[in-house]
Amino acid sequence: MPQPVFALQSGRAVARFGNLPQPNGQGTLGYVDLNDLVTWHLQDDFMADVVQQLVLGQQMWRGTSSNLGSDFAPLPASLPMEYREAPTSMGAALAPLLLAGEQWLTFDLVTGILARCLGTAGRKTVIRFGTRRWALSLAFMCRDPFFRDIAATTIAPVTLNSGAVTNFNVTYAGSVWTSPVWTLAIPNSTVAIAALTISNTMSGEVLTISFPGSLPAATAATITIDTGAMAVTDAGGRSYDVSGTAFPLLYGPAGTVQQIQATLIPASGTAVGCTIAGSYQNRWLI
Repeated sequence: MPQPVFALQSGRAVARFGNLPQPNGQGTLGYVDLNDLVTWHLQDDFMADVVQQLVLGQQMWRGTSSNLGSDFAPLPASLPMEYREAPTSMGAALAPLLLAGEQWLTFDLVTGILARCLGTAGRKTVIRFGTRRWALSLAFMCRDPFFRDIAATTIAPVTLNSGAVTNFNVTYAGSVWTSPVWTLAIPNSTVAIAALTISNTMSGEVLTISFPGSLPAATAATITIDTGAMAVTDAGGRSYDVSGTAFPLLYGPAGTVQQIQATLIPASGTAVGCTIAGSYQNRWLI
């Protein structure tokens, strides 16, 4: 999967907003073309500055500091635009964007950034008479500052050894870490399951899920381990406590091979037919 494409490169640039459910039951917003060359005319590339936040603590009387933490802030972004009010007034065109909630902002229809439209900035009249034209910036706020694949990448089910480590590799294509969702599938033909441990050996992140009283034998179960939400739940919505160092993530740079270790621990006997699968979205810094 290549890096996201930003266009004013050749031909008509792609700039679309939508393709996610709206907040009040109105259904999914179809993609709005923000460079249709009728009303919306994109004038330049996506404008945004991604900045890493660092938290430093000064060491007393030593003339130096310690790194205490780092993170990435929500991302304000804008699209430089010209808008022509024919056949639609600017207010009528802006209203569905501002009220749509969080949607995909995409420039290649393959990758996108989750964004909310804030409105316009710096609006001024270019032509006042006849078909009115406006120069403006169309402003967005992105709670996650990274682009990601719109479609998820899947990890095929891996059959787990009973009581022993199962190793498998994941080759990550993104440039920024991502949070996979793991699915533990237990058939109704196996023994009771006491716990599962999953880890990324490259990062050293290890997570253990203990099932109080064990998952019962001869009963099918599906356990979802959502590393982004930092939650473990079953198909009925029951949550399970975890222990360990962290929920294991997947890391770049693109092409990095990471060994994942999963250990299924039965309460007694030998577990058979249990699998773990996963899905994730490659993420990108632009």
